[in-house]
Amino acid sequence: MIGSIQNQHAQMLCTLARDDESTLQYPLPDQIYGFHAQQSCEKLMKALLTAHGVAYPFTHILAVLIKELTVHNELLPVTSFDLKRLEPYAVQLRYDTSNRLSPDERTAIRDAVVLLREHIVTRILALESIP
Repeated sequence: MIGSIQNQHAQMLCTLARDDESTLQYPLPDQIYGFHAQQSCEKLMKALLTAHGVAYPFTHILAVLIKELTVHNELLPVTSFDLKRLEPYAVQLRYDTSNRLSPDERTAIRDAVVLLREHIVTRILALESIP
C-alpha cells in the first residue's frame, strides 16, 4: 500500500505502478525496461486523474494524459528524462530490439519514474485532505 490513499481505484493504480517501477532495478532488455517504465507513468497519471474524480481516457499516450492533467491544474515535475519519450514502449517498441537505452538513460528513466510517483502520491494525499 502506498501512503494512505483512500480512493481504492487510485490506490490500486499506484500499487500497480509501483510494481512496474520495481522491475526497473533489474537488467531487463531495453524494450521490457521501457515498457514497465511507461506503464508505471501511465498508471500514476491515471491515478491522479482518478483522485480528481475524472474518468481517464483509455490511452497509452502519456502526452494525452499530461494534457488532461493540466486541464485539472496539475503540473508534473520536470525530470531529466522526457516522459513522453516512453510512449513508443507501450506498444511499438515492445516488439523492436533496435532501440537501445544507454546506462545513463536507464538511470534517468528510473529517477524520473521515482520522482513522478513521489509527486503524484503527494498530490493525491493532498487532494484527499481537502474537505
